[in-house]
Amino acid sequence: MKKRILVVDDDPDMADSIASLLKDEGFETTYVLNGNEAIKKVSEFQPEVILLDIAMPGMDGYDTLKSLKKEGLKSPIIIITAYRDGTMNERALACLKEGAYTVIYKPFDPEELISLLKEAL
Repeated sequence: MKKRILVVDDDPDMADSIASLLKDEGFETTYVLNGNEAIKKVSEFQPEVILLDIAMPGMDGYDTLKSLKKEGLKSPIIIITAYRDGTMNERALACLKEGAYTVIYKPFDPEELISLLKEAL
């Protein structure tokens, strides 16, 4: 059975390219474009790992992570961010304190992402 990965990113091109990469690697993948959709999708899709962008309008990755953890989600969550400093990076690091598995910075090497996913699984 294929491992299910949920990609959450407000940039449709980024979400689609990550999902395509993961499908090519043999994962069952879907994506949503915001935190509210992610919360709804988790119960339906039941992902083994979630890739969660931190900088999104409305409910950002930090708030999404907190909501998912509050609902009892046990799946590892890997935070994705392009920000290596400033407020968004601080939010990403705060996600680690809230139970995120790790943070990966855009642009990332596809092999690094696949390796992280396999490790998280």
